[in-house]
Amino acid sequence: GQDRSEATLIKRFKGDGVRYKAKLIGIDEVSAARGDKLCQDSMMKLKGIVAAARSKGEHKQKIFLTVSFGGIKIFDEKTGLLQHHHAVHEISYIAKDITDHRAFGYVCGKEGNHRFVAIKTAQAAEPVILDLRDLFQLIYELKQREEMEKKAQKDKQCEQAVYQTILEEDVEDPVYQYIVFEAGHEPIREPETEENIYQVPTSQKKEGVYDVPKSQPVSAVTQLELFGDMSTPPDVTSPPTPATPGDAFIPSSSQSLPASTDMFGSVPFSTAAVPSG
Repeated sequence: GQDRSEATLIKRFKGDGVRYKAKLIGIDEVSAARGDKLCQDSMMKLKGIVAAARSKGEHKQKIFLTVSFGGIKIFDEKTGLLQHHHAVHEISYIAKDITDHRAFGYVCGKEGNHRFVAIKTAQAAEPVILDLRDLFQLIYELKQREEMEKKAQKDKQCEQAVYQTILEEDVEDPVYQYIVFEAGHEPIREPETEENIYQVPTSQKKEGVYDVPKSQPVSAVTQLELFGDMSTPPDVTSPPTPATPGDAFIPSSSQSLPASTDMFGSVPFSTAAVPSG
C-alpha cells in the first residue's frame, strides 16, 4: 500500500500538492453545511443541467484540481488559470458517489453562503477522497500538537513565575502557601514529568480541582461527519423534472446504503471497468 506516514503526507501536500485531472460538473448554492441527501440532490440537479447543455452541444469545463495544505484549488485546463480556491477551513463536507465512481462533491463556504462543488474525475474519484481524508486528519493532528506545545510552554512559564515568587518570599507564610497550592494556580497537566518544580498534592489532584477544560477537540465522530456518501447515476440522459430533482433516480441499493458515519461506502470499485466518456 501507499506510504501514509506523517513525513510522507507533509511532503505530499506541501506546495502545489497533488494534482488531478477532472471536469467541473457545476457549482450549486445549498442550504446547509453538510448532509448526504443535500449533496445527492445538488449533484442530481447539476448533472441534469449538464445533460440539458450537452443536448445543445455544450460540454463540461475541463479542469485540474489540486489537494494541498492550501485546500482545494480548481484550475482551467486550457488556460491554467485558477478558477476556484477553497481553503481547508471552508470545506465542511465531502461526499463520494457510490454509484458513479468517477464523481464526488464537497460543500464549502461560510454560514448562510454554502456551495456544493460537483466534480467528475478523469480516473476513479476514490484516490482524491483518500487524499482529502489524509489531509484533514494530518492538519487536525498537527494543530492538536501545536496547541499542546503552546500549552506546555505557557504552563512552564507560569510555573517558573510562581516558583520565583516562592523564592523571593517567606515560603512558610500561610498566605503564599494558599496562593500557590490552593487558589486555583494551574500547574502543568502531567505532574509526573521531571521538569516539574513542585508536585500537586495528590488529595487535591484526585478532586479534579485543577482540571481545566481543554478547547473542544475535534473528536473522531466529528472527523467522520466530514465524509459521506451519495448515489447518482453516472450519466443523466435527460434533465430531471425541476419539481423533484432528488427523486428522479432512486437506486435499488438506496435502502442498503451505509450510514453516514461510515466514512467510506462499502461498495467495491472494479478497476477493470473503464468507463467511457
